[in-house]
Amino acid sequence: PGTGRHIQRLAAEHGVKYVTLELGGKNPMIVMPDADLEAAAKSAVAGMNFTTTAGQSCGSTSRLLLHEAIADEVIDL
Repeated sequence: PGTGRHIQRLAAEHGVKYVTLELGGKNPMIVMPDADLEAAAKSAVAGMNFTTTAGQSCGSTSRLLLHEAIADEVIDL
């Protein structure tokens, strides 16, 4: 918490007046054992497709976190 403020403070100390930060990305999809695994697998692929996010890669799924009990099954889908 407060990372943006920290960066802004550091920039101000060095004479930088304006700071623009890209804070999107690294969006994880977390799949638990009670999920519809086939739907989750399809959604993971769709979430990585830039056409569903108007070409903005920062809004796409970039990590798939699977509960260990279902990891092999989801990967095999």
